[in-house]
Amino acid sequence: MPVVRLSIREEALKGWQMRDAQEIVSLAEKFRSRLMIARGASLVNARSLLGLVSLAKMEGEPVIEAEGEDEEEAAWALWRLIEEPQESA
Repeated sequence: MPVVRLSIREEALKGWQMRDAQEIVSLAEKFRSRLMIARGASLVNARSLLGLVSLAKMEGEPVIEAEGEDEEEAAWALWRLIEEPQESA
């Protein structure tokens, strides 16, 4: 089964906070596909709060990986959330 892979700018992960990770978990839970974020030799499930928080400290190019029936939609939704965060009012 093909896997959708989308690169994330390293700058998009700088300054991550627990709230950012919680938003990713909430988004990931809306999809049926397996959503992962790879960084260096590490692979973190997008539904894992602890794993996501640790991503900011890891080295390497961050890449979203999605596999499943709604993989394209899931990968792009996660990419938009990370790359184009909405400013809170």
